[in-house]
Amino acid sequence: MQNNAKVAQDQFWVPADTFSTEMKVKGSKFISQIVPVATKKSAEQEYSKIKNFFYDATHNCFAYIIDEHTYRFSDDGEPSGTAGRPIYEKIKSAGVLEVLCVITRYFGGTKLGTGGLVRAYSKGAEQVLQKMAVKVKVLTVKRTLIFNYDHENTVRRLLHTLQGHLLESDYSDRIRMEVAIPCSKASYFAQTITDLTHADVTIYDEHRRD
Repeated sequence: MQNNAKVAQDQFWVPADTFSTEMKVKGSKFISQIVPVATKKSAEQEYSKIKNFFYDATHNCFAYIIDEHTYRFSDDGEPSGTAGRPIYEKIKSAGVLEVLCVITRYFGGTKLGTGGLVRAYSKGAEQVLQKMAVKVKVLTVKRTLIFNYDHENTVRRLLHTLQGHLLESDYSDRIRMEVAIPCSKASYFAQTITDLTHADVTIYDEHRRD
């Protein structure tokens, strides 16, 4: 992973782009790919695309981690525990989220055995993860605010102070704003904006990442 810097609270690493590597082990070719994926649905879709592209491969093994609660791995026909799990463990140890790693194998005529397979898939994952460049994303929550016009400057100032940002706004009889706030500051934002407007604001919640 091409960045060893620590991230601050509410921040996490994700792949900056797609990356791939290739290697051969006793005649078998292993093609490792990293794809950034923000949701389980996109991870499954991207895996399907890769599997369809390498339709003639012997195996297309994978693992993805979206967050600590959303992950999956598959041996895709290799002996149980020899491919998907090793890929998953390498991703986990790299400390990156919203990532899909697919390792495609073209059998080269020599069986590797269970230990050899674990080593090969681990090495394939490690190589592509080492090549991968990363970027920082911020874990935020989305808040929808509805308030009177005379509170607009107050809302904007607090949003700027807390390093949040405006997603969209609508001006009708009252102002409606969708904003993103760093998770660690969400409670403070809600309490402070309520105090500053004398409770003349309605707040709706929704989690998101930016």
